[in-house]
Amino acid sequence: MSNANKFNRRWFMIDIARQQTFSREEFIDILDTLKRLDYNGIGMYFECAFEFKNYPGVVRENVMTYEDAKWFVEECKKRDIYAFPMTNVAGHMNHFYGLERNRELFSNGVPFQLDFQHEKAKEFVMGYVKEYIDAFGADMINIGGDEVSLDGEEQTVAYAKFIGEICSELLKLGVRPSIWGDMFVKTPELCEFLDKDTIIFDWCYHGHHPDTLQIFIDKGFKDIVACNCDNGWIGLINQQSGGKLYREDMPVALDEVEPFLEDSKNLGLMNGMVTDWENYIGRNLWGQWAPIARCALFMNGEVEARACKDDQIDNALFGRITGYAEATRVLQDGLQPADIPAISPPHNILFSLRTGIHEPNFFEKVMNQLIKEKPTYFDNYDVTIEKAEAILDKWVPETYVEQRCLSALYKIISMARVVSCMVKIAKGYHSLYVKAAALQFETTNVAKQYLNRFENLIRHTQTEIRSYRDMHTTAVEKTGYSKNDYVKLNIMYDRVGLMADYVHQFSEVMDRIPLPRIEALLAQSMVDKFHDWGLKL
Repeated sequence: MSNANKFNRRWFMIDIARQQTFSREEFIDILDTLKRLDYNGIGMYFECAFEFKNYPGVVRENVMTYEDAKWFVEECKKRDIYAFPMTNVAGHMNHFYGLERNRELFSNGVPFQLDFQHEKAKEFVMGYVKEYIDAFGADMINIGGDEVSLDGEEQTVAYAKFIGEICSELLKLGVRPSIWGDMFVKTPELCEFLDKDTIIFDWCYHGHHPDTLQIFIDKGFKDIVACNCDNGWIGLINQQSGGKLYREDMPVALDEVEPFLEDSKNLGLMNGMVTDWENYIGRNLWGQWAPIARCALFMNGEVEARACKDDQIDNALFGRITGYAEATRVLQDGLQPADIPAISPPHNILFSLRTGIHEPNFFEKVMNQLIKEKPTYFDNYDVTIEKAEAILDKWVPETYVEQRCLSALYKIISMARVVSCMVKIAKGYHSLYVKAAALQFETTNVAKQYLNRFENLIRHTQTEIRSYRDMHTTAVEKTGYSKNDYVKLNIMYDRVGLMADYVHQFSEVMDRIPLPRIEALLAQSMVDKFHDWGLKL
């Protein structure tokens, strides 16, 4: 392919606003990997996960500091990578919203959303935006503005004016503003409030969507960046097609990440940015480089869309064949098929595990749903895990980056085993627990055998959770991932163990106390509700 097919902007965005903290050691490896893939820009999405000078205190320990930012920009320059800050000024203000001192500015009743009509809103926003500009020595900043909840025409216009005023202030400072484009796609007439020198980051994370790009072209914007996503936050191992922005008339396969970039190229907009979100429980950037490499190969003009092969991904990432991309594809194909409904797909269960782990009773909720829906257990699920593991077992890492990637995929496999066990507990409820309850006072010994088998399923799940916790610890070593993840995995381990203990105690009183509904047993194990069964506590 000719160099004419090479994108001008080949950018990557990483989210460190959620639970992730900043690690210089890890970012050296990230930048080196981006350099090998020939990315030439990186956006750091913060929200307020930064040690500001004018806003004392930090939202958590180990966020990026001014000194880190200066160091980071210099490291990027060494690799010919353009570094720029990204924040938000309207919606997605999670950390700002959660602080008592900011209560006045978030009094409009919408969670995590700034009251942008407040008289102090502009001053507040410009205060921290200028700090990012200063820390990065930035000539461009992304101020977000995406996914804002608007009530009626008056507030919609007020939002557009607010964003427009912030952009104008930045232009006066000699800094180019950029925004996410979704709110202006919804109401294109709002574009009149934006200076046309504003850079539009048009995000589309699900398949083809050339019409959004065309809106901004027609409105006269000079600079438009097509932003797709590795979509790892949706499921387990890789991206999915589908979703609210998906074009049913232009279908894409499950593993394709290039469509929106392809739309950009076809419209003559040779600017792309691949976004990576939410690196915590169930997610790990180092297990997600296959789609990022695939997009790089496309933006570099080295492959056509949908033409990328596993060996090309490995060579781009590591300069040799390792099995990384092959294992990624095996896990993707086997663990998250696209055509299975409801919670039955393992990737949906995994997603519940990832997001729900923030709640003390998440295990109860997931298990109750699994039991209710009688999930189909895929015969090839464990086979898929074994196949992927066999590929990875042959990989002898030659660099620390390779070791990071290998550990991340092993972590995914370990998490998949936990889900396999959860599905088996749900199946065991129907095949073992229900039978034990039916036979409890007829053939008590047989009922006890059924119950003991059910207990063994739960014990095995606890063992796999421990393995997952240990693998998680290995996979996130020397990274910026939140330590809270380890705490939450310990909570999960303890509560599944409680469930097994209760089942065991019932096996000792099978001749006297009837087995409770499974929902009550789960609730008791989660210590959210208490049932007096007369058991030893």
